Amino acid sequence: MKTYTLEEAAAFLHLSPATLRQKVKAREVKAVKPGRRWVFLESDLVAYLESLYASSREAPLSGCDKEKPLCHSTNAATPGG
Repeated sequence: MKTYTLEEAAAFLHLSPATLRQKVKAREVKAVKPGRRWVFLESDLVAYLESLYASSREAPLSGCDKEKPLCHSTNAATPGG
């Protein structure tokens, strides 16, 4: 099983080390500190990313709904009058 340092894990998640440290303290990302350094398991980092996918599936990214267009007004004035 592959392990990562704080810096490596942050790069893997595309976060800054400071942001990752905050996420560890908030218990959003699993990590251990057996000595002076944080250690992350690759499987825990992947699980964190997968949890983000789950929450992003709940709402469409574009904000578009096929049944209801977002920004189309039916009573807009026609220009050039």
